[in-house]
Amino acid sequence: HEIGPEPWWREAWYFAFYDQKSQIGATSYCGIFPNQQRADLMFDIVHQDRSAHRFINLDLTIASDIGRERQQLGPQAVEMLEAGRRWRLQFDHDGDAVNVDFEATEPLFSWANAGVTMEEFEGAPSKHTDQAGRFRGNVLLGGERFEVDTIGMRDRMWGWGGRKDWLNYCMMWAPFDDGT
Repeated sequence: HEIGPEPWWREAWYFAFYDQKSQIGATSYCGIFPNQQRADLMFDIVHQDRSAHRFINLDLTIASDIGRERQQLGPQAVEMLEAGRRWRLQFDHDGDAVNVDFEATEPLFSWANAGVTMEEFEGAPSKHTDQAGRFRGNVLLGGERFEVDTIGMRDRMWGWGGRKDWLNYCMMWAPFDDGT
């Protein structure tokens, strides 16, 4: 997306999954603030319901004209394989790694099209989408490889809006598959 003029304009990607069979999950957040020349990256790998590898850097330096590398920060890379349908998420840090593909099982949910206004600003509609899908791939944790084939969520937002006044927020997704 084109970078807007707002001082705290942001583009962000979230991915989250938990595979019950392998008891492996991951949550990723990557946000860029090009007009501040900084970015945030948080990545958490869980195993057996406990955090097993956590990476947090809330002060990455980026160029104000960041281009394609906006999706490749630090140890994480996010790649769109098919617009609105498929993504690849990779993370590699200190010997632990996540390499999964996301394939949508539902169409994009647009906050603006649904009339959700919590990010409305000066009449501009929300630029925010969520999507349920299936994550397939593998996670390398502590030298052990785990196969992943589960449902999860992705979230994408860009621009600015009402969240400039937020102190914090909590994202909760509750996707279910046929076996749940």
